[in-house]
Amino acid sequence: RYANNDTLLAARALMVDLGEAGPAFPYTHLLWPIGMTRTTIELDWAGAPILSSQVWMTARDLARLALLHLDDGVWNGQRLLPENWVRDATTPLGPQPPAAAKQGYGRAIWLLGAAAGLPEGSYAFNGNRGQYAVVVPAHRIVVVRRGFDSAGGGFDVQAFARDIVAALAPATPPR
Repeated sequence: RYANNDTLLAARALMVDLGEAGPAFPYTHLLWPIGMTRTTIELDWAGAPILSSQVWMTARDLARLALLHLDDGVWNGQRLLPENWVRDATTPLGPQPPAAAKQGYGRAIWLLGAAAGLPEGSYAFNGNRGQYAVVVPAHRIVVVRRGFDSAGGGFDVQAFARDIVAALAPATPPR
């Protein structure tokens, strides 16, 4: 089930391992190499990147992050994420949400598939109150929605992604 504790602990470990270079690491080793120059990561009280939330980015930067994952962590021929990262991050881990949620949970990534009406292997980055990137590897489609949903309100990103995949799928044969 969703919890940000793992991400917070990983970010803290990054700071301990890298010291003063820690806050710059996500920028210099991941974000800037893929052109995510309009993304800001807030820091916690100790100066560690939060990363489980409080990451502000444009729709284009969110799309770049999704495309990096769609291409298995490789950007312009350079591997930026460890080999098998995407496979591992999109594998169910730990207790899962109830079936009614129509999604599972991996490593900070929501898992979508037949229950959500999308091809198996689809997954999403769900931001706060309306920021979404849905990755549909079977058709090499990335769907980005950057909006603002009020608390308790909700945009049906799964239906949105289904509609886009249905409209584009004839032009993008399954892999």
